[in-house]
Amino acid sequence: MSIQIVCPHCGAKGNAPDSIAGQQVRCSKCKNAFTAQTPTPTSFQAPAPAAGGFAFDEGSAPLAVEDDGPGPIARSPLRSSGSFGSFLMFRSFAGRFLVIVFFWLGISGILLQAGGAFLGAINAFHFSAPAGLLLILVGLMTLILGPMMLRLFCEVMAVMFQINERLGEIAELLRRERR
Repeated sequence: MSIQIVCPHCGAKGNAPDSIAGQQVRCSKCKNAFTAQTPTPTSFQAPAPAAGGFAFDEGSAPLAVEDDGPGPIARSPLRSSGSFGSFLMFRSFAGRFLVIVFFWLGISGILLQAGGAFLGAINAFHFSAPAGLLLILVGLMTLILGPMMLRLFCEVMAVMFQINERLGEIAELLRRERR
């Protein structure tokens, strides 16, 4: 027999075996952990077939069972709520935010440099046509290659921050398994 479980965080519904009642589960939609509750007779409703495809059968239940024993599952310090206290205690990092800020500052710098090259080209045409054409070429190359190279650099930095977070999560899972 199966029971309907509702995620208290995002409201996602799914069917699960009745043996899951009282165990910790993780919602496949929002990834938050919660205790699966047995529905009361007044609140139980059989899941209706979804027109948009949101009813689940036992083969594709949206909830994954976590067998960590009794008690709530502690959230990984790297996936904390993002509060200022977590930031101050280095449980969350500002890396992604800094990469975004660096990207937009870099785009601004690229636009300023390209604009300066074009203005310099106008001034250089008074003295030498080849020098003016060279500055126009520099401005065009800056506008074309600059954002692409900056984006590539920022993506590499973002991937490095994600790798660091995943390694922290793996270390936390290994610590929990050892207990």
